[in-house]
Amino acid sequence: MARGYGVKLAAAVVAIAACAAQPEAEPSETLEQAAGAGETHPYQARLVCTRAPGSTLVGVLWELRANGRAKIAEFSSAGNVGACELAARASRGGRVCVPSGYGAFAVRDLAAGTTAGSYAALSACTSVTLGAPSLRTEPGYVDLLAPAELAPLRSAIPQVADVAVEAAIRGPRTIWYDEASLVFAYQDSFGSPKGLRANRVGYDVGSTSNVPDIRALTEYFEPQHFKFPFSLTAGATFESNVYALYFWLPPVDSAGAVVPVRMWKNRSHWQWVFPEGTMLGEVLFIRAPDDGRFRAFEVRARRRQVAAWSTSVFRPFASAAELASAVKARRPAYQSAPDLATLVAHLESPSALTPHTLSSAPYAKIFPPMSGAMDYLPPIADPALVKELLEDVTLRDVMGTRWKEEGGGRVAHAASTHAPFHIVPAEYPAGMFELSERGCRTCHDQTSRPLNNLDPRVVLYGEVWGEDEIFTWHPFAIDTSSFSVADGNRAVNPRFVAAGLVAWGAPVAALPKPYAPVYE
Repeated sequence: MARGYGVKLAAAVVAIAACAAQPEAEPSETLEQAAGAGETHPYQARLVCTRAPGSTLVGVLWELRANGRAKIAEFSSAGNVGACELAARASRGGRVCVPSGYGAFAVRDLAAGTTAGSYAALSACTSVTLGAPSLRTEPGYVDLLAPAELAPLRSAIPQVADVAVEAAIRGPRTIWYDEASLVFAYQDSFGSPKGLRANRVGYDVGSTSNVPDIRALTEYFEPQHFKFPFSLTAGATFESNVYALYFWLPPVDSAGAVVPVRMWKNRSHWQWVFPEGTMLGEVLFIRAPDDGRFRAFEVRARRRQVAAWSTSVFRPFASAAELASAVKARRPAYQSAPDLATLVAHLESPSALTPHTLSSAPYAKIFPPMSGAMDYLPPIADPALVKELLEDVTLRDVMGTRWKEEGGGRVAHAASTHAPFHIVPAEYPAGMFELSERGCRTCHDQTSRPLNNLDPRVVLYGEVWGEDEIFTWHPFAIDTSSFSVADGNRAVNPRFVAAGLVAWGAPVAALPKPYAPVYE
């Protein structure tokens, strides 16, 4: 038996045996860890799913409240933690699906504490909590988000000073999604079982095992996702007032038909390449503390060329000097406001940068420590000014620019702050990344890298998420098994197939990889 094979198979057996367990203790990771492991969501209730201690499948649903937390339900059948995750993602208006008898579900009103209805399938229940949205599937297009939920977010995106990107943001054929609707996942193509794993699975498996080779997964994963630099957008674990919205615009041929993503099997690994002309991007929003509305602070777009991706990053201000000028223009009496006087002085200071080192111990082989600087902006007391700075602007491509540079070569490539509401999120790390194609590929060229390429202890536990230098897209159908170590659970999203957005075919030339893409 190959090294690690037995312990991996044993982990799967334990997961299956745990289906009937119903422990009462709190989860092994803290709720604070689980809650802080992803961006917030504009419409979902503030819910967290954890795996019960001593189990790799039983899911516990918690509501986070101002005065603490409350256990809402325990999912010990009919999908277990996968059902818990999908129910939380589908919560709307303070309503969420919970177990109601073995294999059945009902709708819980979180405010009233009441439960109503009975649904034999989780999908029937979540359709109710989602408001039964009409989602289109038609040639070249699918709705992954409810149009009524998407509309206010798209309207909050300022104009982008790029004709193609602006057209994609406003166009009717652009496909929009988020982590809740697509569920970010990685492939596990080594040992047995093999399959699709939601990004939380690596930590769940490692944290519930006493076997060293399995426990080692916690060095590469943390609750809900991979560790930095493969965690979330921009490599950050954001505070709870940030939301990432993703867009995908497939190219069309001369007849107007969509050109699909080409897929094939590279031994045990499923591989894909986006066609030339594909545009993928993300819009990053920050939520205001007073009105609760989201404002966009950054747009990123990547366009597939024949032999590379072309990257653009759009921000309202390219430099500290530009922001200083904008503050002065919007608040001419800024010197009489202590916070604004401090901010402008900081922005105009030739020596306000903070030396910083960005590192990732588990991924040091591919991401060595990076020395640079951060520009931590002083807080702005009036949220109205922050909102003006983010709304009354045109987002411009800042590739090739530097936010601030000091003598001695110290450079920050973007602003950061310690403040909870500013023009960027608290502890935003983008200032450490050079705004160039080389800087953008620092992590993107590692998609689908086998983890055993980094550490022989995790020889049988999958790959870095993503493919073709894109992390935040995959062609897979997601179900409750995606949150476990199920075998053979990779399947193409049938809606993508019906719309002609993906197609199986012979292998095509992939972008060069800095590792050997060898799979079982």
